[in-house]
Amino acid sequence: MIAAFTALFASASKIVFLMIAGTVCVGLFLKIIDPKDFLVLAGMVFTYYFTMQPAASQPVPPPAAPTDAVAAIPPLPPTLSETTTKTTTATPAMMPGVK
Repeated sequence: MIAAFTALFASASKIVFLMIAGTVCVGLFLKIIDPKDFLVLAGMVFTYYFTMQPAASQPVPPPAAPTDAVAAIPPLPPTLSETTTKTTTATPAMMPGVK
């Protein structure tokens, strides 16, 4: 149990995350923060924590090399503009009510 708490408080970002999340929750329960503000603040805290970039000590793996599965994707069918060779110009007879 103590090892779990030690691992939890080993990172400064985890400490700040827990402090801000706890403060927002206490503010909601003491009716200092409105419920609508609680949702915004809690969303901001969780978004910040879970979208942080990995630390410099954790190297980012290089992108994977393309595989044969990617090369096996068939080409897209031609678009309408590529298949249409005849263009039509609208005439007043085609547009009723326009003179």
